[in-house]
Amino acid sequence: MTGCARPCPLCGHPASRPLRPLRYELFDDTALSGASPLVACAGCGMVYNRPDGGPHALLAYYRANDHYATSQTPGSGGESEGERRRYRRLFDCLGLGKGDAVRTVLDVGCGKGGWLEWLYRAGSSQLIGIEASDACRESIQCRGLVDVYPGVADVPDDAGADLVVLSHVLEHLYDPLAELRMLVEKSADDARFFIEVPNALAMLESVLPWSWLFFEHINHFTERSLRTLAQRAGLEVSRSGQWSFDPDHGAKCECLYLVCRARGGTDKRPASIDDDWWRALDVRLPARPLAAAQVAEMLSTSGRLALWGCSQYAMLIMGMHEEIRARLAMLFDASPAKIGRRVAGMEIRSPAELTCLTDDDLLLLPRSGYLDGMSRHLRDAGIKGRSRVV
Repeated sequence: MTGCARPCPLCGHPASRPLRPLRYELFDDTALSGASPLVACAGCGMVYNRPDGGPHALLAYYRANDHYATSQTPGSGGESEGERRRYRRLFDCLGLGKGDAVRTVLDVGCGKGGWLEWLYRAGSSQLIGIEASDACRESIQCRGLVDVYPGVADVPDDAGADLVVLSHVLEHLYDPLAELRMLVEKSADDARFFIEVPNALAMLESVLPWSWLFFEHINHFTERSLRTLAQRAGLEVSRSGQWSFDPDHGAKCECLYLVCRARGGTDKRPASIDDDWWRALDVRLPARPLAAAQVAEMLSTSGRLALWGCSQYAMLIMGMHEEIRARLAMLFDASPAKIGRRVAGMEIRSPAELTCLTDDDLLLLPRSGYLDGMSRHLRDAGIKGRSRVV
């Protein structure tokens, strides 16, 4: 059991049990070191990370992060088909098309503002966004449809939102309880809250649990811990459920959601104990992302080692396997926000440059939802060398 700079985000207990010493090989221009130990609260069992640098460094990371401003991946607040499916499901879940009197909607972590713009086209006019990314806020402000603020503290006290949406936000926050309490205080009496997060228990069912450990996800909620957080913030849970991130794809237990009502005040009862979950995770999670046999095969290649897809999971592999990082010669990614940046001194190249690979080279493909498309590209473009999914 160790003391920690970051107390438990659920109960505030200062001590924790170490689970895994996570380290991510982040972009070279990021001030954070990438160290983010995974721990379990010694008091309530909540599983969370202790990212090096503290809350101010984490906030600076999000403000400078322009990935979501250019990304078309679901969850970035864009206009892709997958995003529109998510917006429609949320709209229906909250009954917004059935005459509910919702005057003002506040979307926390609104990304590029796609959900708010979707609501605007559906007839809503009093819309507020909160988004830490400077690039995303500029994109929203250029369209002039909604008021957008960099943080909860910046929202006017009299904003009085009737509906507050936090879709995949709480897992990112250094102090989610304090932020949620502030939102309750700034919202209308009896305001509705919709909260959605990754379901941490689904990690136990995954064939690759390490791929769930994104650098940006520093709070790992079960339904019990999420309900406890909502109640301690002054919310009354009226409905809960599980569903997939994308309505048309994925496991039905990927995400948890709560529909709540603000009831005022705060709940000072102690957080419920969630020991079974962290103990099961400790057993389920291998010591490192890749097995020793996988690593040995990669290192035995006579040619160069390359990696396509600089995701947070890829950065975890590089950070946890120094021997792999030391052998990597090339990095590739399709995101305009990543091309040209450097990781471990290597400049990230466009997939158009995959043609430089030779028959002796080995290309690593970190597991993701894009593997089918990447494999087709390699085949159709006649890219040389071997590839391995990791």
